[in-house]
Amino acid sequence: MQEALAASERKFRTLAENLPNHLARYTIDGRTVYLNPKLETLLGYRTDEVAGRTPTQIFPDGRYAEYESRILETARTGNDSQIELSIVVEDGTQLAHHIDCVAERDDTGAVVSVLVIGHDITQRRRAEVDLRMAASVFQAAGEAIVITDPTGVVLKANPAFTQITDYDFADIDGHNLFELDNAAYAGIQAALEQDGSWLGEISCSRKSGESFIQRLSIAAVNDENADVIQYVCIFSDISQAKRHEAQLEYIAHHDVLTGLANRMLLTARLDEAAEKAHRAGRLLGVLFIDIDGFKSVNDRLGHQVGDQALVQMAQRMIASLRDTDTVARIGGDEFVILLPDLSDVAGCEMSASRLLKAIAEPIDVEGYRFALSASIGIALYPEHGDDADSLLRRADEAMYAAKRNGRSQYVFCSDDSRNGLHLDSSRVYRLRLALEQNQIEVHYQPIVDLATGRVVKAEALARWRDPERGLVLPSEFIPLAEDSGIIHAIGDRVFSLALDVAEAWNKLCPDGGKRRISVNRSPREFLDPDGVDNWIAQLDERGGCIGHMLSVEITENLLLDDRPKVLCQLAKLRSAGMTIAIDDFGTGFSSLAYLKKFAIDDLKIDRSFIVDITDDPSDRTIVESVIVMARHLGLCLIAEGVETEAQASLLTSAGCDYAQGYLYARPMPAKEFLDFVVAAETGALGVVA
Repeated sequence: MQEALAASERKFRTLAENLPNHLARYTIDGRTVYLNPKLETLLGYRTDEVAGRTPTQIFPDGRYAEYESRILETARTGNDSQIELSIVVEDGTQLAHHIDCVAERDDTGAVVSVLVIGHDITQRRRAEVDLRMAASVFQAAGEAIVITDPTGVVLKANPAFTQITDYDFADIDGHNLFELDNAAYAGIQAALEQDGSWLGEISCSRKSGESFIQRLSIAAVNDENADVIQYVCIFSDISQAKRHEAQLEYIAHHDVLTGLANRMLLTARLDEAAEKAHRAGRLLGVLFIDIDGFKSVNDRLGHQVGDQALVQMAQRMIASLRDTDTVARIGGDEFVILLPDLSDVAGCEMSASRLLKAIAEPIDVEGYRFALSASIGIALYPEHGDDADSLLRRADEAMYAAKRNGRSQYVFCSDDSRNGLHLDSSRVYRLRLALEQNQIEVHYQPIVDLATGRVVKAEALARWRDPERGLVLPSEFIPLAEDSGIIHAIGDRVFSLALDVAEAWNKLCPDGGKRRISVNRSPREFLDPDGVDNWIAQLDERGGCIGHMLSVEITENLLLDDRPKVLCQLAKLRSAGMTIAIDDFGTGFSSLAYLKKFAIDDLKIDRSFIVDITDDPSDRTIVESVIVMARHLGLCLIAEGVETEAQASLLTSAGCDYAQGYLYARPMPAKEFLDFVVAAETGALGVVA
């Protein structure tokens, strides 16, 4: 009998030690009898270490309390029981186990021990979690998910599929996905058979027939033999993103106001057109257009009217040209047109003529009717340049030649025209860039009342703060500005800045007396078709008595031609409250006749007569004579270039009204000037270094 029991025990242990499962035997009161090697490894204890101890004695933290309870229940009732147990091993890993508790009986049927068999179900539980998660994702995903068999027949689809395509699952159940839209899915199945996956963007149709863009990803699901058993298709509707992307692309390459190409798109098309012209042996025309008189309209009638006028101009240009031509807006009232694939110059001239005619047609905007014109400069590839920068620069030069020659015309770029203008293209470009980047600034030189020593006037003087050369004086860049036509923009900028300082200065005056700032106006500016309209518009916009804080300085030669247009402009400025001063008096063709005929307020005696006034009797006699003459004519005298106390004393004795020069102050930036005049209000001025 004992031998039989021993043999049975050996068979049991042999079986237990080779089982893939965990196995243990416990007494009916829960004490450990045996642990097989697999369970010993799991728990970290050998049988001889824990024999006679219950699970809760081995692990007193309570993790196996339920386990022990099931063992005791099985021993007590004799009924088999099951439990799912989470086991934490030494490295902290948590494993899921299914436990079967089996009662072992003797020959009489009494329970003598409990056999416990454990199965590691960790992977199964993880798979179940993954499946539940996948199911949740499948249902809640914002992207459409469709599962098909290897031939493309739909097996399952999530709610997002219906939301995106309007197809219910019943509409596609059992149908081939790739046959719903043959054109969209053409070629995809062949790619899947070859590569097992596909990724890309396609245009599809919803159930209603409306088209949309989808970003589609298809991947094969393979079995253990690497055979395809399913395809998982995931796609999203990217139509709105595509539209937004197209809008951003459009905005990046087009002018917001007119919808025309901007400088970036223009440059790209110009390079492309030049390359095509080179390969085909054809001409390419580049037309640089500036709208004459636009700034005056914009200032007088407002930006809204100006914007609508530009839109009309853009539409007229497009209507006057071929579909293959490009119209671009690169600045406020500046446009560039590309005329590709020209066989000869005549085609370019015809286009320019049509543009001039179209632009000159009257414009009706918000009850206003007015007409504008255009100055057009033309450069040709390859004659005038072989890249975008050179062609645009030469066309720009030609445009300024058109302005200089009277406007409302087109001018071809040529070496003769360049020499006639005395222009250095690089300097013109840098000067225009300086204006755009606010490098043109204004300095102010005080003018002193000789009787009181107080600063009551000042002259606004343009300066170019060149990043490379430093501060450039007007004698160096004003002639270039006049020849290139940039003088009009510079003059308007100086006037606008002088207005700011004049207002600020007069607010600082404690006595309420008007202080005036004088602004030089070039003869070229008076010959502009817009005249002084821009200045008058700026004065009207500010309102009040701002004009009484300003004076305009002109050269005496301007009045010799006796042009009605010039006289009319001077009258407009005087009506606005501005005074008129003759600058550098005595250096031109001085005439007492025009001093009597024209409404002149001030004479500024040129510094060449002042420099030697204390040493040269002739200069002193001339100055004294001019002072006497001015007094009889009711004019005020301003002496320029006063640098010594002796000069100032002599001028005061002779009855000169005002003085300007380094004795009092050098020209200075706006803030420094305002600080200076505030300080000057405390007393008479001395020499300022």
